[in-house]
Amino acid sequence: MNATEQIRVRGELEIEVRRKGVLIERWAGANVVTEAGKDRIAERAGGLGEPISRIGIGEDGTAATPQDTALVNSYAQDVDSVGAVAGQRVRFAFDIGAGQGTGTVIREFGLLTADGVMCARRVRTNPITKDADTTVSGQWTLILS
Repeated sequence: MNATEQIRVRGELEIEVRRKGVLIERWAGANVVTEAGKDRIAERAGGLGEPISRIGIGEDGTAATPQDTALVNSYAQDVDSVGAVAGQRVRFAFDIGAGQGTGTVIREFGLLTADGVMCARRVRTNPITKDADTTVSGQWTLILS
């Protein structure tokens, strides 16, 4: 197989942070797709393995790498929806509501399979303190190219 036949995967994370319902931040950025994530995406193309279906937040501010496998001091939940988008994209929408993940100082986000394998990771330079009245909603898009 030559290089033009290889499929590459990249991703983008977009979030909105609200406190007491008031928008305080909109943020977007590219993420790192992990080696385990690439393996899982290939398995799913063949109808194997667990689906990518969870969003996680954690406290590790270390730069993301393809070898990442776990979030630190994490909270995870199912995404709200998964849908195909034009242009070889899959979008995962989520809402981490008030009272969910409370106490987490969010420095990292992870896109996970149902059995907890980290497929993609994004680190923030400015942490978000997840208080009981804070919500974090957004969408994570994986792009095949």
